Amino acid sequence: MQRYIIIRLFHGVIAFFGVTIIVFSLVRLTGDPLDSLLGEEDDEETYQYILKLWELDKPIHTQYFTYMGNIFHGELGPSFSFDATAVELIKKRMPATLLLGGIST
Repeated sequence: MQRYIIIRLFHGVIAFFGVTIIVFSLVRLTGDPLDSLLGEEDDEETYQYILKLWELDKPIHTQYFTYMGNIFHGELGPSFSFDATAVELIKKRMPATLLLGGIST
């Protein structure tokens, strides 16, 4: 039984890193993330400021490790659709999600 649990934990860790690498890569494959955020009217100074703020000027592997560090610290960043952080939005919707999950099982 102990061996089974260790194997399952190992597979979970591998799956977690695999999924995060895929998600990180897909976001970067679509081009510069700032192109979709900033409009045509934004100037180069704003672009460079956000580029440095989010460390998008660093090498891709450094960006990935920063991304993973932020995930482990619960810093998921701001929402681009709502005026709140991603963590605030998750906390707000978690009770309903848990209720639905509990009822459905």
